[in-house]
Amino acid sequence: MPDWDILGAVDIADEINLIGVNPIHASWARRNRLTELSPPLAWTDPDQTPEDGQTTTIQLKALDGAVIHSYTGISGTSYDIDPADFAGNYVGFIAIGSERDGYASWQAFHMRVRIGYDLTAESGSYLMSGTAVTLRKSKAIAASAGSYALIGTDVILNTSKSIVAGAGSYSIAGTAATLRASQKVSAGAGSYTITGTAATLTKSTPAMTYSYEGAYLDNTNASSYTFTSKSTGAAGAGRVIAVAVQTRTTNIGTPRTITGVTCDGVAMTAGPFITGTNTGHCSIAWFYLVVASGTSSTFVVSFSGTTQNCAIGVYRLFPVSSTPVDTATINGATPQTLTDLEVKTSGLALIMVDSGRTATPQLDSGTWSGVDTPTHDLVDQINDQSGSLNLFSIATTENDTTRDFTAAATGDVVYIAGISFQ
Repeated sequence: MPDWDILGAVDIADEINLIGVNPIHASWARRNRLTELSPPLAWTDPDQTPEDGQTTTIQLKALDGAVIHSYTGISGTSYDIDPADFAGNYVGFIAIGSERDGYASWQAFHMRVRIGYDLTAESGSYLMSGTAVTLRKSKAIAASAGSYALIGTDVILNTSKSIVAGAGSYSIAGTAATLRASQKVSAGAGSYTITGTAATLTKSTPAMTYSYEGAYLDNTNASSYTFTSKSTGAAGAGRVIAVAVQTRTTNIGTPRTITGVTCDGVAMTAGPFITGTNTGHCSIAWFYLVVASGTSSTFVVSFSGTTQNCAIGVYRLFPVSSTPVDTATINGATPQTLTDLEVKTSGLALIMVDSGRTATPQLDSGTWSGVDTPTHDLVDQINDQSGSLNLFSIATTENDTTRDFTAAATGDVVYIAGISFQ
């Protein structure tokens, strides 16, 4: 039967609760009708090599079967779905099927999911009172003009999505009155009061989703280096791939300029960089690009001339904006401090450090002046010219314009490049 006829067979008891999940990670096993024998494979059987040109399509559907959003041309076996693509629907279906040469599978696999609840208040007066009154919602609360009060010994209004209030009078009163929101609170004209012995208004900010995908080193003498099919992690709308690049010439060689990086043939945007200032010194740089699809990419790094080696490190992140908040560089005799890198809440700072001595460890220390703790993702990846690459990531929870990173490698020159996103 056609795929839309299956909707009535999906019982509400099988509904999957995805409230607060962002992104929604979907994965599947592919099928090949040309090789499949009888009986047909079950949904839970392993992935099969697909037909040539076969891709996967994901559709987000309303309860009546109307298609809200489609993701097409997916070549892998997983995809990150943005709950915002349900376009205000709090419940619906995720349908996963395959497509080849313009023909779709006869019956897609459907999952009924819930991403929130709707609470809408009309004009009027509303009162919630009691010894311990609690109102919790995971989606928007929309209130028309009127008078609203929450009164009690321990009054809590807890919502993980926006509160939108029209003109009117609103009060939360109690011994321990608390209003918690992890998203924006938008209020129209009116009078708003939070009173109590310990009245608190708090707003939590979720951490940015990101991952370190790995580092790779090629010691071939060349002016262009290709890193084929390197992991870029789970795909999704707005995904940014950030790549750290490092090279070091021989101790009698002139440092090379990093002239560019491509990701699957598309030029990446150059971020902060340093071209070596003395014979035998390194050159380092950050590059970044929005890459919404795929779980691996091929990177090509080009230099101004032949160099002895090339190393890259790959990060996947989901910032609100693909434009960096700030960049900074520094180099010189150890120790060196990269100063005044601006960071934001729900942000990420990425730091790369090059040092070049024969001692172990190559890098003595890397310290951050902010309240957040750096993760040392790559430790002393050493090329054939004793150039050591270290990578750090810092999930930032503060707004600050003066954050510093200090690196020390006794008896050596240190190069540092930093970039931050929100």
